[in-house]
Amino acid sequence: MDADLQHDERLLPRMLDTLKSEPMVDAVVGSRYVEQGSIGTWNRHRAWLSIIGHVIPIRFVVFTLVGGLGLVVHLAVLWLCLNLMQLTFELSQATATGVAIIGNFTLNNWLTYHDRRLIGWKFVRGLLSFALICGFGAVGNVGIASLLFTQHHAVWWVAGIAGAAMSAVWNYAVTSTLTWRE
Repeated sequence: MDADLQHDERLLPRMLDTLKSEPMVDAVVGSRYVEQGSIGTWNRHRAWLSIIGHVIPIRFVVFTLVGGLGLVVHLAVLWLCLNLMQLTFELSQATATGVAIIGNFTLNNWLTYHDRRLIGWKFVRGLLSFALICGFGAVGNVGIASLLFTQHHAVWWVAGIAGAAMSAVWNYAVTSTLTWRE
């Protein structure tokens, strides 16, 4: 229970009694989203944020924010490769994807999975695992982006975002299970 004065502190003695008297109970958790629970007099925006926060795990939110930063890095590297280095789109997209994979692993290891942080050789193995898993997503990423850019004449950044978005779901689902397993 936090100190924002939105919780009924009169429930604490009942919660403590339940914890002490029930031998099979290890924890008692209060929630707004149970029978007789309430969000009080929140405005619609605050209620919506609470529901989203209740449904979407914070780890996924942080992973997505890291991915968003990775997308900015991806697009910057893609632009540099295309415009300054004059590389082909396919090579530029592959380079940008590789840089984003390394950056995203490092930030996710530091922020998203801080409680499972990999250090030393586990960091190296984790990076290899992350890169291998994301490599499958990267193949699809480059394929989709290249198809959109060359065959459908999409703008380079639209093609880049489409490719990166396709691999994001795969990356989260598989790396959270295999790279940072408990």
